[in-house]
Amino acid sequence: GETRVFSYDAQLDTSLLTLPDTLVNIATLSALGDTNLINNIDSAVVIVGGVFDLKLEKTASADTVLAGTPFSYFLDIINLGPHTSGPFTLEDVLPDSIVLGDFVLEPPDSVTNGRLFWQFNSLAAGDSIQIEFKATFPDTIDLVNPLTIVNSSFLIAEFDTTTANDTSVVTIIVLPKPLNYDLELTKSASADTVSPGEVFTFSITVANKGPNAANNIIIKDILPDSIEALDFSITPLDSSTSDVLIWEIAALDSELAAGSDERLPAIRDQLSDSLHHLRQATSWLLDRSDPNDVLGGATPYLDLFGTVAGGYYLARLALAALANKADSWLDAKVDTAGFYATNVLPRSAGLFAAATSGATTLFAIDTADMDAR
Repeated sequence: GETRVFSYDAQLDTSLLTLPDTLVNIATLSALGDTNLINNIDSAVVIVGGVFDLKLEKTASADTVLAGTPFSYFLDIINLGPHTSGPFTLEDVLPDSIVLGDFVLEPPDSVTNGRLFWQFNSLAAGDSIQIEFKATFPDTIDLVNPLTIVNSSFLIAEFDTTTANDTSVVTIIVLPKPLNYDLELTKSASADTVSPGEVFTFSITVANKGPNAANNIIIKDILPDSIEALDFSITPLDSSTSDVLIWEIAALDSELAAGSDERLPAIRDQLSDSLHHLRQATSWLLDRSDPNDVLGGATPYLDLFGTVAGGYYLARLALAALANKADSWLDAKVDTAGFYATNVLPRSAGLFAAATSGATTLFAIDTADMDAR
């Protein structure tokens, strides 16, 4: 039951250290006949110099924002002491789809894959660093219900005595942008009196008086009896089987047309052609009375749909990426969309032909002739 305590004073030779540093002192015990060797070793850890406690706090200018409305993030780093800190890193992870804006205070040293990095050499005890930057959830993304976005930030600092306060999270609710626009449609004819057989022109004009952009507009035109539609300046969805002409003005097409980047026209042109193939194939399949025609075109139609959908979402990604040209990783997404548009979307023409070929060639194959001989 006897206990003995051995203690001694120690002094550091700072010429042998690179401060701050961690010293580990190990003591062992050996005795003949000791029945338990597990408790015969122990250590003491001493941090030499530079003891500090960094604290990170993150807030936002609003807890609820409308899509398309800029807001601000604020980060405060405080050294609670007692000594000046050593080097440390701040990392901020942007939520998906957030577009980075201007930096009011302390721009990052680097931006990689939606992550912002700051490098700091030191921070004196009691001092603080403030960082502020703007961000936006773009209104080009179709948002039906409120969306919660979470932004996380954390510090990486060796010898920080309290790591529990090195992480901070802020949550923002994004509300869909309300529709607010006034569309005006006018229709005219090139002549008010014509002779039988004479060609004339109907013109339809759609204008948006604002203030916001209008999305997914559908125009229907009912042809009078005995009128045959000829050439179109913009081809309707289907002009072959109905006396009702239908056009759809997709918001994405107008956004691509309005973009100034030289890579967008090729994406827009090819996507427009592919969408036309998809619409024509859809109309053709819906008008079939023979179910075998539909079954015969089902597989190439699904391939066509997936191909066009891929181009559509990559084009949307390109538009969102162009809102932050400073990020090379995001800018590369525009090139990805361009590659897909020029190398993958052209397949839609062949898939359209296969989807609308009907069942004649499919059922012309006699399964008996397919048996092995």
